[in-house]
Amino acid sequence: MSPVQSQGQCGSCWAFASVAAVEALQCIKGGQSGINKYSEQQLVGCDSRNMGCGGGAPVYAFEYIQQNGLCSESAVPYTSGNTGEASCSTSCSKSQTGITGYENIDAGDEAGLVEALKSQPVVVAVASGNAAWKQYTGGVMSSCETTQLDHAVLVVGYDATTFKVRNSWGENWGEAGYVRMERSSSGMGTCSMLTDMSRPKM
Repeated sequence: MSPVQSQGQCGSCWAFASVAAVEALQCIKGGQSGINKYSEQQLVGCDSRNMGCGGGAPVYAFEYIQQNGLCSESAVPYTSGNTGEASCSTSCSKSQTGITGYENIDAGDEAGLVEALKSQPVVVAVASGNAAWKQYTGGVMSSCETTQLDHAVLVVGYDATTFKVRNSWGENWGEAGYVRMERSSSGMGTCSMLTDMSRPKM
């Protein structure tokens, strides 16, 4: 995985989770030794089906990437975190990522999430508007005080009792930018993380 970044003062979690999912899948499928780092800013500013800093849906981001390709991060660096504005730059050479679409995982299907994680990371929505998320510094997150989905993150791994999840609040949050979330096969999981799950296809 590329280093964890910070979305800053912009509701662009959907772009960070989606781009990281695509980067990881391309690396896995291509057998690469390194990650091709793509531009979150392009999605935030140019994906008209999503709402820039006002939020968005990863599945729309996957569709945009499939249809348009992505610029490199170096060509279109992330600026919305400082400005809160979603500017679109088209003056770059877009790379075709090889993404052919996306797949949703049924709500509540923890076994389906685990099966998908055997081959690639998965984007999920979580309820983050609570102290459990805002004050998390480490350890296993086992519950949240809220259930309203408001944040997109990337599940990158699992063990017998937890999921390892990549956030976009910088490396100083949590465990170097990651959180371990307790696994639960009942209901919608810890912090409702089993409610809305998707992954890009290649």
